[in-house]
Amino acid sequence: MPVSMEDYVAVQDHMGRYCHAIDEGRADDWVAHFTEDGVFAGFTPEPLVGREAVRVIAVNAFKDNDGTMCHVAANMY
Repeated sequence: MPVSMEDYVAVQDHMGRYCHAIDEGRADDWVAHFTEDGVFAGFTPEPLVGREAVRVIAVNAFKDNDGTMCHVAANMY
């Protein structure tokens, strides 16, 4: 299904901001990428539901990696 150029760029921009936010330890900015009932699944034994639940991922990811984590969202095809 074709996607408009605007949507394609918006998705890439969103993913870039998502990656930079968690890698830089900006938990509030990262959590804002989720809806109030958003689900983060596959990283923990049970899915995390809601912004406050997923916040733990961002806080711990930065702390556990001493701020050296680097996400790359590249192949958007």
